[in-house]
Amino acid sequence: MAYKKSLLIFAAVILALISPAVSQTCPRYQFYNGSGCAFCDATCDTCTSSSTQSCTTCSAGYYSKSSSSCGFTCSSPYSYIDFNYQTCKSCSGSCLYCIEGASNCNNCFSYQYYQPHNGYCNSTCPANAGYYASSSERRCVPCRDPNCLSCNSDGDCVHCKSFWQLDTRTGRCAKRCPTGCATCTTNGTCLSCESGWTFNNNSKTCTCPYTGCHQCGSSQCSTCQEGMWLNNGTGNCYNCTSNCRVCASATTCSICEPGYYLSASGYCSSCPTGCRYCTRGLSCTACENGYYMSATGGTCYLNTYVPTYTSPTGYIIGGIVFIIIIIIVAIAQAIKRRKHRLAVLAGTAAANNDSTVNYVAYTTATTTAVVYPTQQQVAYSQPTGYVQAQPVYTHQTMYTQPTGNPQQHQHHDYVHHH
Repeated sequence: MAYKKSLLIFAAVILALISPAVSQTCPRYQFYNGSGCAFCDATCDTCTSSSTQSCTTCSAGYYSKSSSSCGFTCSSPYSYIDFNYQTCKSCSGSCLYCIEGASNCNNCFSYQYYQPHNGYCNSTCPANAGYYASSSERRCVPCRDPNCLSCNSDGDCVHCKSFWQLDTRTGRCAKRCPTGCATCTTNGTCLSCESGWTFNNNSKTCTCPYTGCHQCGSSQCSTCQEGMWLNNGTGNCYNCTSNCRVCASATTCSICEPGYYLSASGYCSSCPTGCRYCTRGLSCTACENGYYMSATGGTCYLNTYVPTYTSPTGYIIGGIVFIIIIIIVAIAQAIKRRKHRLAVLAGTAAANNDSTVNYVAYTTATTTAVVYPTQQQVAYSQPTGYVQAQPVYTHQTMYTQPTGNPQQHQHHDYVHHH
């Protein structure tokens, strides 16, 4: 019983130690850091830490540079990222530069950038529209985080939408804080305010005398929240047309939100499914996360290839559990064998101490020859059937062995039948 208790205690302790790693499940783009869930780098879809070198699979729109890191733009200027297979491929011979597809040519001149939201070339990429200006690809590369207004060459966000807190370690717009807050806790409690806002320490809120501000000024809003425009007469910010990200008035939109295009009437209309941006002719100019561009451009298809990964942590935990099971089984077998040996020894001892044991012989012959190793053979007649042993008379005889000391031979029982 003591062995069983020790075995159970040992197993319980080991399982208690590994159970957090086994049972802890974190949301997408996050990993378990030993005490809770934390964000992966923006380039990683799954990871083992927040480092850029810990990716196990890449985020949509990135390619696998190595077994543990992901890239946002290809190193060669004459290549593109195949979003479906998350690899860099060469542009076709008909294209010097291409956009998300081998034969989807980018014909912008040097020092110009192709703009997916309108399909034109321009000397700059618009600010706060959600782009990285890539001179090697001659285009405005869409940031993959939908809440990011601008990103760097690694794809990490450097400027998030209003009141979204930027995690500078991972390059992600990690969470939306209360209005006016620049930073907040994981449960949404405001810690500090955006520029010009006043912090109320009792209520943990930020206030501004003007409406719609991102940054609050002394006489009006310094900047507006996305999708709003500044009325200098009132100092307040007002809503743009629906689904507009950047506008100059209530009826004049210049850049729509991703997934929409600017119609001739100045309003934002929906692009086809899978398009991050499209032209008025409903031709896709950049694909949404989870989609890839057709070879000649214009259409975005749903990704068919899904990269898979099994965390080495799973193998380690599985190995530990397997070893524990083997140890438990081995100990249990050892205990079982020990108990069996003790039972055999106890039974043998009981048999040797019992001098009154009688045996029942089963025979169908009328005569049975009983042979003793060092005696003359003697035949005893026995009736057929069951024969019960009668009172036993024993004697001992000493024999001298030819090559050794006198040995005491086993005494034999002679059974006389009447």
